[in-house]
Amino acid sequence: MGKVLNAKCLKKGTCLILISTLLFMMAGCGSDSKQKKTAFPTDKDGWPKKNVALINGKEYPLEKMEHSDEGNISRYEIRLKLDRKKNSQSDDQDSETMEVTLPKQSLICFWDIDPKDLDLVSYEKTTLPVKTKETLEGATSVLQTFRYMVPMDESTSVSFKWSNVNEMEKAFSDQQEYYLLTITTYQ
Repeated sequence: MGKVLNAKCLKKGTCLILISTLLFMMAGCGSDSKQKKTAFPTDKDGWPKKNVALINGKEYPLEKMEHSDEGNISRYEIRLKLDRKKNSQSDDQDSETMEVTLPKQSLICFWDIDPKDLDLVSYEKTTLPVKTKETLEGATSVLQTFRYMVPMDESTSVSFKWSNVNEMEKAFSDQQEYYLLTITTYQ
């Protein structure tokens, strides 16, 4: 009789653990996400557009990007005015999170951010699903997302370099870039 009682308790305990685990997983998979994901612009086959940056959910052109891998170094600056009333929940907020998503474009290139005087919150690589089975030679659907803090009360410039992967181990200032993107925020 003792063995039957232990088997029943074991079954109840296992069921309780299983149900608790399932409830915990379902609660974590809810659709009430605090961070709204914005779709990166793609072409008809799902490849990320090469000449676009997504900054805080808004599209900005990357001028001269199409010529940047032909031996020319292209430089481009995007200037963004920060609006304290629009971007903050309270008047005492002294910084804002910037989210910059850039298309990696090529298997042999990557985007890097200048770490100098930067409060980098997170970095993420995501791969977009491509609708075609044909792959473009050397192309990738990987996006690189950088999240960092900028002060609301002063002008800040952050530089991004698009370089060959052979430059990855070098310090940011020593990397030879194909494209230099500067994002300047001001009040």
